[in-house]
Amino acid sequence: MKKTILIISIIIVTSINLYSQCSDAGICKVGSHNFSDKNNNNSFNNVIGLRYGYGNSGSPEKIDYNGIEFYGNIAIKKNFAVSFNLPFLVQNKTAGLGDGILTGSYIYNLRKIDKLEFSGGMKFASSKVGKNFTYQNGYGTNDLLAGLNYSGSFYSLGVSGQIPIDSYSDDNLEFKRGPDLLIQAGYFRTIENIRINLDVLLIKRLKESEIKYGNLPSSVISNSDFTQLNLIGGASFDLSKNIGMNISVGVPVLKRDENTDGTKRALSIRLGFGYMFNI
Repeated sequence: MKKTILIISIIIVTSINLYSQCSDAGICKVGSHNFSDKNNNNSFNNVIGLRYGYGNSGSPEKIDYNGIEFYGNIAIKKNFAVSFNLPFLVQNKTAGLGDGILTGSYIYNLRKIDKLEFSGGMKFASSKVGKNFTYQNGYGTNDLLAGLNYSGSFYSLGVSGQIPIDSYSDDNLEFKRGPDLLIQAGYFRTIENIRINLDVLLIKRLKESEIKYGNLPSSVISNSDFTQLNLIGGASFDLSKNIGMNISVGVPVLKRDENTDGTKRALSIRLGFGYMFNI
């Protein structure tokens, strides 16, 4: 347990003064790099749990994001599973249900250890967090999600995409977010029953976002086709036979100024507890 606390402390301390900017609008939930939904005990095929997340946008907005997320990964068949995420968010003085995410994953075994994972799903506009456009964390749209991930004995490589199929509307305002592409490389090890993960996530906004006020023509938001590069460190371990704990922290590599969609972070931390079981 002392080693567990030391590892978690190192992960947190190394990120405090850095500039995190991992998108939390959905694309980071696709595929095997979604570290927080994993568990150590391979004798169980399913997990459901609760996860607390904290984020801060950094200057000049200085917005705090807090949320409790109900998540799960349920094996439907031997090589097919369904994952879900349903957050309850607190942002400044508003609170409510966030956008839900539902994905399905099919795993194809290449060899004894190597695997290919095909993922697809949607983010649903279920958000009830006070319809105030400013910095709303990419919520309020229905998005298509798809991904392909390859994993070996201690590493993984993946590519994912997120395409909004509608716009965010709020009174006399309409916001159209551009599609995202994510490229991921990960390394993982298990040391004394503690699973350690380190992921590099490159997220590219493929098209500049657009905004429209009332009957005025829509206009392109300058520099909204940004590139994000993030390091995500995490650890998970079993508290008991059926209960697991996981923590992850986002560490930035590139600084980002544009924050119209509310996904910029100066710090991101997640702490979750999952119940593992078989059906």
